[in-house]
Amino acid sequence: SFEASFSIKNSNAFYILNWRLHFSLVGWSSFTWGPSDTDLKYAGTKTNAQVVLTPKEWLREIPPGTTLSISFGGQGVAPSAIVFEQILPLLDPDHDISLSTRGAFPQKLFAPFVDATLYPTPRLLDAYEATGQKWFTLAFITADLRTGARLGRVIPLWKQYFMDQIRDIRLLGGDCIVSFGGAAGQEQAQVRVDEDMLLKDYQTIVDLYKLRWIDFDIEGGAVLEMASVQRRHRVLKRLQDANPGLVVSFTLPVLPVGLTADGVNLLRDAKAKGVRLDVLNIMTMDYGDSAAPNPRGQMGDYAIQAAVNTRAQAQSVGYDDTKIGNTPMIGLNDVESEIFYLDDARKVGAWAKATPWLRWTAFWSVGRDKWNPAETYVSIHSSSIPQEPFEFTRIFKSFAS
Repeated sequence: SFEASFSIKNSNAFYILNWRLHFSLVGWSSFTWGPSDTDLKYAGTKTNAQVVLTPKEWLREIPPGTTLSISFGGQGVAPSAIVFEQILPLLDPDHDISLSTRGAFPQKLFAPFVDATLYPTPRLLDAYEATGQKWFTLAFITADLRTGARLGRVIPLWKQYFMDQIRDIRLLGGDCIVSFGGAAGQEQAQVRVDEDMLLKDYQTIVDLYKLRWIDFDIEGGAVLEMASVQRRHRVLKRLQDANPGLVVSFTLPVLPVGLTADGVNLLRDAKAKGVRLDVLNIMTMDYGDSAAPNPRGQMGDYAIQAAVNTRAQAQSVGYDDTKIGNTPMIGLNDVESEIFYLDDARKVGAWAKATPWLRWTAFWSVGRDKWNPAETYVSIHSSSIPQEPFEFTRIFKSFAS
């Protein structure tokens, strides 16, 4: 007879979400007690069986810094050739083929924003299967001092939420940008005053998702909060020094005349702190009636004006080589007199393709790229204007590399 005990220690900074154990039983063996919290699957013969031990749902998660032990006993020869298989996350370059199959971000990039916390959970493969789109921007990473950060103020990052979808897209040759901040939550620099810890937060997220492009969506009061703005820039310089190939972009609010004075001040401070700003993306939406009068049929023109004026502002503070991004809100905007139509998308897409310094087009958001006739208001699930599913995606994609 034998008794066996497997101990699995998670030394990572994140949860192990799914795993299995493989082992051999040489000669006829049988279990007389345990493991009750797992399922066992046999392959081979009675004299040389290969066993796969799969945990029940409640045992699949192993928290950071903890050890999980499983014991059982039986008759015959004790298990041998024990192998631990970590199913998710699996981001070791030696084992995760998605890190070698993902493509390089194209010079004319279309990567629309995905509100990753919507319910039901957005499925990136739906957009890919309908349009071939394989570049996305996941929104948003927000602050959490206890766990480091959360996705959309709700989901701790150690849950590796969306990890499987990111891997699916990378296996198809695409990749994802991850954006920090947003309108609804606080960006990590707003609450993490210890700059060494803030650097650790950023580096942990880059390492966890193996990111090659990160974005900082700074809007609302966060643009005015110079203490956190300066702290973020000091730490970003350190992050870039440690990760020289990492693309960094800012996403800022804008008017047709360009950035607000506070937005220009933010850029000026980033330049003074030595931050390399690869792309300056602007939110071409929600201008207000005084800034964008008579917007019907002009939202595409206003988006182009905003980009031209923003580039001049970036150059005025020394960001001569920084590329520009353009992100409208498709369909009905929060300022309901403003509607970004399909023809506006065609205009902006064609202009972006012909403009050498326009690197990135996007929109808010993939979950809204459809029409529900019942939703005549500003909806998180519909553009609120007549369109085919993923029609904005198809239009913008047609102008990208």
